[in-house]
Amino acid sequence: MASIRKHETKKGIRWEARIHRIDFPPMTRRFGTRAEAEAWGRAQEINIDRGDAPPVRVKAGTTVDQAIDGYLERHEIRATERGSFKIARHDWQGVGIRALSKGSLQTWVTKLAATPVPPQGPKGKGKDTAYAGNTIRLAFFALKKAILWHKDHARYSLPADLFEAKLPQSWSSPRSRRCSSEEQAKLLDHCRDIWHARREDWQRLIRLLLETAMRLQEVVFAEWVHLSEDGRMLFLPSEHVKTGDPRWVPLTGEARNIIAELRKDQNPEDPRIFWHIRRNPNDASHAFATICKNAGIKDLHLHDLRHEATTRLVESKKIDSFRLMLMTGHSNISTFKRYARPEDLADCFD
Repeated sequence: MASIRKHETKKGIRWEARIHRIDFPPMTRRFGTRAEAEAWGRAQEINIDRGDAPPVRVKAGTTVDQAIDGYLERHEIRATERGSFKIARHDWQGVGIRALSKGSLQTWVTKLAATPVPPQGPKGKGKDTAYAGNTIRLAFFALKKAILWHKDHARYSLPADLFEAKLPQSWSSPRSRRCSSEEQAKLLDHCRDIWHARREDWQRLIRLLLETAMRLQEVVFAEWVHLSEDGRMLFLPSEHVKTGDPRWVPLTGEARNIIAELRKDQNPEDPRIFWHIRRNPNDASHAFATICKNAGIKDLHLHDLRHEATTRLVESKKIDSFRLMLMTGHSNISTFKRYARPEDLADCFD
């Protein structure tokens, strides 16, 4: 609703109508009577609601990477999100926000799907494959989040269909790779000192992943203060979890033994339990690939250990599916249902 103010001027009393609406420029006009000012204000607001008023354009020269930097400076993001913002910032650096369009964003998504992953890790090795569908989606939504925040912050408008690009599926086909007991033994036997982590650190990491079904990042970022007083539970705060949902993870007897081994080697300057492992989970993935190569194991990813651990828990029949989802952090039943087996359903009626 327009605000009306009274002004006394040399020419007499004037009535000023002011309109402030998000995504539209402020409008002001003076009239000889209050009724005229109110009528004009109502007419302008009707035009805005109909979409007839001109929108505000973003300031010329404002670039996409500036908007992303502004968002990152004012918001705390999870460590797992940093890579997504990094991709978006790199690809749109120096490009003006005015150049953004539904077509340009769709072209970017298509290009990412055909672009080889750039060099990563300490040795700067890249990959022959392009970005995965889930990586593209996360980069797209990171860009969307930053631009929409900047729009509200700088008070300008954007095309309504700007972020309606067609995105690839998160996962084309879920992996079902198991890690056998023989392979597990080979992995532990072929661990060695890699970077700052020792042979026993990698062994403990692999063992704990197979005991808890935790995600790699959840283990790498876990801190001693998040361990319960009795040592039977480990709390995962939202900033350490992929989905952003905090949870408690119960620790098996073997998991508690691993934690006890790690407690003997605490670092007073690093609050993390696995302080020898670098904070970047990608580094651990590269190290695991080296361990697999040395052990002669093919097509086994570090994340496959989470799948293996979850499958073993399902097969043990010690915990029902609902509680197991709470433990593993699976928020979507469609993702978790691949662990269900028909024979388990038949057992329920025996």
